[in-house]
Amino acid sequence: MSFLGKVTDGVVVFENGTPPEGALVRVEVVAAQSNAPAPADPPTIWEKLRTYSGKVQNLPHDFARNHDHYIHRGPKK
Repeated sequence: MSFLGKVTDGVVVFENGTPPEGALVRVEVVAAQSNAPAPADPPTIWEKLRTYSGKVQNLPHDFARNHDHYIHRGPKK
């Protein structure tokens, strides 16, 4: 004897009757068939930041060392 059902709000709702009260049951998940592709993993932070790589041009040769001076007008190192 088998019964088919779906989980709704954490409860199995049977579609074709119910097993007798007190019956020992085994629940097996049957994957729904879908033609949709599997969801892709979201991009990592490094993949997102890679889009900015090489975008800034014509920076002073000492920008890495003195970025506070150029951005915030702090003293040069």
